[in-house]
Amino acid sequence: MRNALVSCIVLIGFIMLFFTIPAYAAVSLFTDRAAFLSASTGLTNIDFEQNAYGQYTNYPSGATFSGVSFVGGGNLYTIDPAFSPAYYDWGSGDILSDQIQDMSLFVTLPGAGTRAVGSDIMSFDPYASNFAISLSTGDSYTVGSATWPTRAFVGFISDSPITSLTFRTLGSQYANLDNFVFGETGAVPEPATMSLLGLGLLGLAGLGKKKRS
Repeated sequence: MRNALVSCIVLIGFIMLFFTIPAYAAVSLFTDRAAFLSASTGLTNIDFEQNAYGQYTNYPSGATFSGVSFVGGGNLYTIDPAFSPAYYDWGSGDILSDQIQDMSLFVTLPGAGTRAVGSDIMSFDPYASNFAISLSTGDSYTVGSATWPTRAFVGFISDSPITSLTFRTLGSQYANLDNFVFGETGAVPEPATMSLLGLGLLGLAGLGKKKRS
């Protein structure tokens, strides 16, 4: 009976390890802002609101907001939606727009503790472009934006610091961002806990065998 119990514990432990360790990801991807916000704490939001009605500001060498550096291809702007509603009115006020086609928008985060980062992503009417996004962690993703005037969202929570990321459109569309959020803390992926539990069960089984011998 005891041998059967130990064998059962060993089997459960190996099953938990088998199904959790391969599924563990250092970075979790979110495409729903509400889910991202519920899994994060201590976030700072950058809304890019700074222009008078119908106006824009050009940042040829890049811009810094709340300690976050944004560098584009030389035509980086914050734009009030009234400047050209068919292109810039996404229902969220001023946006950040990198008006170089198929070029990367480089974002550098402050400090070394950011583990959660996200943003609304938009590309011009009439076609929504996919975004290629690369993180300093070495992870890369392709995420779809939405057609005007609907905003899409992409967010990341990592178990290691994210120091920078890049956004690049893949369809010759300009990259637009709004409501950029970042924070020092985020939810730790749950599979890590399950793996530890599996290891604990294996250790318990080994202890039982040692005592029996």
